[in-house]
Amino acid sequence: VSPDGRTLALSAREGSDEVAIYVRALDADLGFRKLAGTETGLFPAFSPDGEWIAFRRNSDRTLVKIPVGGGGAVTVVPTGKVDPYLPQWGRPDEIVFTGPTGVFRVPAAGGPVVPVPKVTSAELFPLPDGAGLLFAANNQVSYYDFATDSVSVVHPAGLSPVYAPSGHLLYVSPEGGLFAVAFDAATHRVTGTPVRV
Repeated sequence: VSPDGRTLALSAREGSDEVAIYVRALDADLGFRKLAGTETGLFPAFSPDGEWIAFRRNSDRTLVKIPVGGGGAVTVVPTGKVDPYLPQWGRPDEIVFTGPTGVFRVPAAGGPVVPVPKVTSAELFPLPDGAGLLFAANNQVSYYDFATDSVSVVHPAGLSPVYAPSGHLLYVSPEGGLFAVAFDAATHRVTGTPVRV
């Protein structure tokens, strides 16, 4: 779902066609339309302004971005560098993704691929301010701070963390159930009592 909630993107197959990225503007399109240049595309992720989609091109194991409105695809991580999976576009100029050997950062325009060894999970959520990542490891929600290269536990029990613009951390309890708890995006700390959603 795009940051403004108006556009959907998914990886799908229509009939006998190969997998590609399809988009639908909820206030304009009656159905999904194939985004040309996204053949074999998986794991679509919107840029913060909703103008681009980053995805894994499975045919050559590259990380690519393409304008939502159509246009030429731009290779962000070329073949042979790192096998990219699950891109997440936190701040406008950087994409975070996982690979077989860990978590990585790369400039959204392409450039050096930098490992993030202290993040030990593929369940990532970049915070909107670009300061760091929420992730789940050992059934705990943790925060990785890019500036200090440090990890702190945010919540002692949780999986699949997501930060909501309402100021809440959403997570799945290891015992089951979706929960929300107030989260201060400036200090990166939980500030309330969890509530079952």
